[in-house]
Order: sequence, then structure tokens, then C-alpha cells
Amino acid sequence: MMGNRLKDILNREKVTAYRICKDLKIDQSQMSRFLHGQGSISLKKLKQVMDYLGYDIEYVKRRPSQKGDD
Repeated sequence: MMGNRLKDILNREKVTAYRICKDLKIDQSQMSRFLHGQGSISLKKLKQVMDYLGYDIEYVKRRPSQKGDD
């Protein structure tokens, strides 16, 4: 779920996961697995990514509402 939110942000900001991984020295395969819901990244790395993009980490971590809205 968090990976989907991050993918949405990447699309909105027109930034590729490749660029973020290269700039922040994050393993590309780890990021890919996270974005596809098949793995995780550390909270520290997620915070680095969100800071890089100019977003608060809480935006990614928040839970969906009971209405089913994201």
C-alpha cells in the first residue's frame, strides 16, 4: 500500500525511481520490490525519499479511511 502511494507521488512529481535511487544511493531492486508490494524499505530510507521529493513521510504512512478512500 505504501509503495502504491509512493508510485503516485513519483508520477505526480515526474521523477523516476531510478533517479531517486541513483541520487540517494538506494538499491534499485529493493526500491522496485517496495513499489510493487513485494518487499520493504527501511523507515530511514523512506524518509530520505520523501524528503527528497518534498513530502512529509506521514503522507505515505497514513491509513486509508473507513470509507475506502486513499
